[in-house]
Amino acid sequence: MTMPKLTDWGMFFEEKHGRANRLKVLHDFVEFLKDPEATTMTVDGNYMLGGIVTGHKRLIDNKEIFTSDVLSLEKIEVSRDRTAPHDLLCATTINGTKYYFYTDHSSKYIRNLLGDYLINDGKIDETPELYIPERLRTGRFL
Repeated sequence: MTMPKLTDWGMFFEEKHGRANRLKVLHDFVEFLKDPEATTMTVDGNYMLGGIVTGHKRLIDNKEIFTSDVLSLEKIEVSRDRTAPHDLLCATTINGTKYYFYTDHSSKYIRNLLGDYLINDGKIDETPELYIPERLRTGRFL
């Protein structure tokens, strides 16, 4: 069985879904990670994951990909050290593909986004340079 894994992952929000969608998804994602009792989460909003893929039977290893929209998340392994979480999550996309990723193997852009969200009580900067790699600042993503 193949287990597609993402490293240097990020969450990508398309402009067409709006800024409120991004805040809602971020809120739900943060609450899911914080809740020790939560094992699964159905996504109420629209976003895709992007990152470097390995272990996918139809994709070339070590290439950057973007998934279809994420439908649900599941906690597969949860680290005991909450000061430096190393949780393994599984994202299932709307087309049924599963992607596995560790919370601490994220891109600097998603770390900036989640950090700003947490530090600023659910508010984030609207400057795309902080949260989107330069090559993707085409107006498609927030």
